[in-house]
Amino acid sequence: MGQWTAVDALEQAIPLTLIGEAVNARFLSALKSERERAAQAFPSTPQAWDWDPSQPWVEFVQDALYAAKLVSYAQGFMLLRAASERFGWKLAYGDIALLWRGGCIIRSRFLGDIKRAFDRAPALENLMFDDFFAAAIRQAEAGWRRAVALGIQLGIPLPGFSSALAFRRSHMRSGNLKCVLFPVLYVFGAYGVFLLLWRSNSGPFKEYSSEATLPDALLYATGYCTAHLVLIIPMFVYYWNRALTTLLGLPRIRYWQASALFLLSLFRI
Repeated sequence: MGQWTAVDALEQAIPLTLIGEAVNARFLSALKSERERAAQAFPSTPQAWDWDPSQPWVEFVQDALYAAKLVSYAQGFMLLRAASERFGWKLAYGDIALLWRGGCIIRSRFLGDIKRAFDRAPALENLMFDDFFAAAIRQAEAGWRRAVALGIQLGIPLPGFSSALAFRRSHMRSGNLKCVLFPVLYVFGAYGVFLLLWRSNSGPFKEYSSEATLPDALLYATGYCTAHLVLIIPMFVYYWNRALTTLLGLPRIRYWQASALFLLSLFRI
C-alpha cells in the first residue's frame, strides 16, 4: 500500500516524503544479509556525547514525533487534494479524516482536529496553514530540531524525523530550492557567478533573481558552482584529453591542468 501511494505521489508531483521514507525503510530492512556485511565492513564506534541531564531529551523526541506526524498528515491531504483536482473528485476531507478513527492503523487523537480544520476552511490548501496545526508545529520545532541534531551527532538514522523537518523548512521558504536547483538545469549557460550574485536584472536568470535576498544569492552561487564542479569538469576533462590524444596526437595533459583551464573559463565576464 505504501509503495502504491509513493508511486501515485510521484505521478501527481506531490512531495510525499514521509511515506517514501517508510517504504524505503521497509526495503532496507529486507536487505538483511547485505546489512550484516555492511556492519562488518564499517563497524560503528561509540560517539562522544556530553550528557546534560537538565535538558528535556524525552520531550525533544516527543516533539519530533508529534511534529513529524503532523507533517505526514499534511502531505497525505496534499496528495488527496491533487488527485481530487486532477480527476474531478469532490472529496470531503474532514469526513475522510473521521473514517480513519474506525480502527485504521493511522488513527490518532488529532483526526478530530483535522475535521475541524476543514470545517473552518473547506478549501484549506495545506493543513499546516490551519491555526491549530501551525501553532503545534511552531511549539514543537525547537525540540524537533534538537532531536534530529542529536541523532546525527550519535550516528542514529532518523529518516522520518529528518525528512519531515527538511520538508517543513523547505516548504516555508520561497526561493531557496529554485536558487539551488535552477543553476544545475542551466549549468551550460556559462554565465559568470559574480554577475548573478545580487539582483541581476538581465539574462535568462531574471525571473529567478529579481526578488533575490542575500541568503538566496549565496545559495544560488553555491548551487551554480557545485553544478559546474560536479557535472562539467569531469566531462570536459574527458573530452579534452580524448581530443588531444586520439584526434590530434598531442601529449595527454594532466587532470589538474585541464581543470584549471576550465575553471578560469567559467568566471569569464
